[in-house]
Amino acid sequence: MIKFERITLRYKNKEVFSNLTLEIQEGEKAVISGYSGLGKSSLFYLLLGFVRPAEGTVYFSGRPLNSHSIWNVRRKISYVDQDISLFGGKIRQQFEFLFSLRANSHLSKGWDYIIELLNYFSLGRDILDKDIEEVSGGQRQRIALINAILLRRNVFLLDEPTSFLDEKLKEKVADFFLQRPYTVIVASHDQVWQKKAVKVFDLEKKQWVQ
Repeated sequence: MIKFERITLRYKNKEVFSNLTLEIQEGEKAVISGYSGLGKSSLFYLLLGFVRPAEGTVYFSGRPLNSHSIWNVRRKISYVDQDISLFGGKIRQQFEFLFSLRANSHLSKGWDYIIELLNYFSLGRDILDKDIEEVSGGQRQRIALINAILLRRNVFLLDEPTSFLDEKLKEKVADFFLQRPYTVIVASHDQVWQKKAVKVFDLEKKQWVQ
């Protein structure tokens, strides 16, 4: 489903990685491992078309990514970045904004489902009336994950999605994504993601190690 074929990526004449080949099938769960600065986030940027490889080709559902196909690909992916990109205002407004976008006009507002997700991720409905500036990094992280889930897409790119959470919450988040028929790619140092049914790709070695 997703394939990086002989990819070389450079930033400002600095080579991030070269001759990288990596393939993930539909429904698979994969962790990209490696030290900070190795280029884990860059793989997501390549798949989303934010950067382009110096060499090689990125494929999605068998089709090469290019200026004609990238918008359709982005509509099929939910991406949670490690900077937790949320705007100011009430938490409730985060979800209202999501549903107000023209690209999301087909989505049901689904407030019952939002409450269900808030409860699952140990947030509770009271958080809806809090300002984003009032909540912790871990709460922001879970709000961003709920936003991604509400898009009802089947491919998730999760960049350090549990870095602010305690062990119990890490487990809850990992279980949610790993127990559903999503295609999930996670860039994370948290061992909680490296479970039996999960593939692990070592970016430094450029090979699967699990």
